[in-house]
Order: sequence, then C-alpha cells, then structure tokens
Amino acid sequence: MGGMIDSDDSNVSDPMVRRARSTPGERAQWRERFAQSGVSRREFAAQNNLRLQTLHRWLNEEPDPVSRQLKPAFTELSLPTVVAAPRWAAEVLRANGSLVRLAHDVPAGLLERLLAAC
Repeated sequence: MGGMIDSDDSNVSDPMVRRARSTPGERAQWRERFAQSGVSRREFAAQNNLRLQTLHRWLNEEPDPVSRQLKPAFTELSLPTVVAAPRWAAEVLRANGSLVRLAHDVPAGLLERLLAAC
C-alpha cells in the first residue's frame, strides 16, 4: 500500500506530519480490505493506523473511471396491475443479491418469469 501507513503510531495523531498521498488504486485496495474486514470504520481505522476521517472519505469517494462507465443492466417486465397494499407471502434473496417478493396469490408463470429475469 505504498507509503500510506507510517509505522510510528505517534505520527497518526500529529497534525504536522503528512503522509504520502495515496493513489486511486491504493484507495480501492483499502476499500476492498475494509469491505472484507467485517469491522466498523472506527475499528478498521485504528487497526490500520488510518485517520477515521481519511477512511470515511475513501469509502465515500466516487468509484474509479472504469466503474463509472459501466451502465446498469435492467430488464423491464410487464406485470399485472398491482392491487392496493400487497401482502407478501415470501421473499427470495438470490445469490446474486437480487430480491424477489411474492404476494400470496402470485401466478406460477409470473414467478418463473421473475426468477428467470433475476
């Protein structure tokens, strides 16, 4: 992570000590490490000698230019008219992260189309 961490813990809180600037690639690596850590931002920053404000900024910055160029893929489905206040009978959370909510009277054919589209 090239020069982002100073091994001297006393420098972390010293406002006069400046660290080397991180590259976009390094910040992406930090974001990935945080996502995999399973700990809070505060814990992660402390464990890695990072300022909490710096970590917060890195986690909230825009993705790299390649990610910004990707267009989301949506599939339009024609659904029957929705009746007021549906009662959900089940929710299916798929491995890819998509969520399908099922009303108590969803037709089998519609269910098949929804699951195929997700």
